[in-house]
Amino acid sequence: MKKILSLVLTFTMLFSTVSSFATTNNVDLQKTNLKSGFQNVENDKNGKIIKASSEIGKAFYWYEVTENYIYSIGVYDNNFVDIAYKDLKTNEVFSDVIDIGNSPKYLKLSTKMNKIEKIKDEIAKGKLKLKTIDIEKTFKKNSVQLMSSSEEDKIMDVLYDEGWPEAYSNYLRDSKTYNGAYAELRHNLSYNIRERDSITIAAGATLSVIVLYYTWPSQLWAQISSVALTGKGVYEAIKSFVISDYDVLSYGNKYVYVEDEYQYQAGRTVKWRAIVADLGATLDFQYDNHHHDYFDNEGLLDTGLDNYFN
Repeated sequence: MKKILSLVLTFTMLFSTVSSFATTNNVDLQKTNLKSGFQNVENDKNGKIIKASSEIGKAFYWYEVTENYIYSIGVYDNNFVDIAYKDLKTNEVFSDVIDIGNSPKYLKLSTKMNKIEKIKDEIAKGKLKLKTIDIEKTFKKNSVQLMSSSEEDKIMDVLYDEGWPEAYSNYLRDSKTYNGAYAELRHNLSYNIRERDSITIAAGATLSVIVLYYTWPSQLWAQISSVALTGKGVYEAIKSFVISDYDVLSYGNKYVYVEDEYQYQAGRTVKWRAIVADLGATLDFQYDNHHHDYFDNEGLLDTGLDNYFN
């Protein structure tokens, strides 16, 4: 379902820095806080989400992976319940919206999580029958195309809003003179976007099914796509829309030159996963790998000078 596409879409934005623009825009951002927005997250040993919750409006959504099922269940204040689950033995997906407002066995339960546990138990015991969902029709895989400029803009706007700068090259980050030798620390920053998948979500797909398929929290879908609260009392896709799934990487490299001769280098790679829909994009931080001295500009210069003299 999430097979990585062989075609890699890459863009690299590099430009030389100049004067006053560089002093305000070529920042050396040290932290990234972009996360998907799930709460109560529990991961397996490989880092995969197996339990998580999210909230949208007056609804509470729960996602859980068990030995036999994957559940995505949303309980609303109006007593509607948006349910989707996947049977891991048959790979079938089932979904429906039910009204528990007249059911004493649910109404006596005090919390939404208690109601979700009851629903899970009834599904596992075969007491709750839902409609079978045709996944291939609900989530139609698209052929690979070049990333549009609007998709690129949506992704980069999220990064810029967090404080990441536009790409730059050969920026003078720091300098010093030692024993008559002049050392410079030059800094490059570039971005790379690689497409993983592209899907068209059918109109009418409920939010529980979308969360089940993509494992992204409920509230994000209303922010970035045509998912809205409908007359049925639950959130669903009010029209069909395209979802594109990307790997986004930032590459930072710092080079030390002494008397215009290269002496040392430290690098950094930050990765996010991005989802781009018709109304916007969201990014989820994956990792930040860098050399131990990457942020120690003074130390980098000292190492370069040490290499030069020795």
